[in-house]
Amino acid sequence: VLGTWLPAAANNFSDPERETFAPAATQSIELDASAIARIRNLDRPGRPSMLARVASVFVSTSTTQLTTISEALTRNDLQTVGAVAHSLKSSCGNIGAHRLMRLAQQLERACDDGALPQAQSLAEELARVYPQAVEALQQEARGEVA
Repeated sequence: VLGTWLPAAANNFSDPERETFAPAATQSIELDASAIARIRNLDRPGRPSMLARVASVFVSTSTTQLTTISEALTRNDLQTVGAVAHSLKSSCGNIGAHRLMRLAQQLERACDDGALPQAQSLAEELARVYPQAVEALQQEARGEVA
């Protein structure tokens, strides 16, 4: 399953409680340019790119988080899923992946509500959207137009 998450947010700030997710095939992932700019502003001359470092940490951490979510769902452990989704939500917000952030927030709420089928659907959608977010972040880190 992990292989489906790894690669080779639309800037919509609507109420996440009312928003429903659309299939990844119908929405592309865009990173918030202001979040990317804030990270780039941390660069210092002669030092490695802060965005490249942040991207590397995000990919490593979020991959582990998605694995944990998947494993916890197989045990119907909504408490763990919710806690990990909460952390993932924050990480996604920091890099400006708002679509992924909203999905993580919806997953966290579904877990808080004890809604296992909804949590499973949202986790599946996270798995589909995640590679797009990673690719967009890595393109930004390489200085390519996403």
